Amino acid sequence: MGNSIFSLEGRFGRKQYLLYFVIACLLVMVGGGLSGISEQLGMALYWVMALLGLAVYLLATIKRLNDLEKSKLLVLLVAVPLVNFVFFLYLLFAKGTLMKK
Repeated sequence: MGNSIFSLEGRFGRKQYLLYFVIACLLVMVGGGLSGISEQLGMALYWVMALLGLAVYLLATIKRLNDLEKSKLLVLLVAVPLVNFVFFLYLLFAKGTLMKK
């Protein structure tokens, strides 16, 4: 369970991080598509999917930070406009550290 997306422990490499970023984006897009069902139900489904996508993205970011041996608090940078884009690129392209035994 150490590498489960719902755990704060474990590490994600660059490929896994990108995969979970795409999954998070797809969740938000599907939620946006569901918003056309009806006004109230659609918006409720959209928010559920958007929050789920945000959770997946934040947890994947924490796991990527674990791989880089950086503080988990750096996940707060995703809330800073423009900095979050540079931070995403860093997480996507920085080489992870070797696991210690």
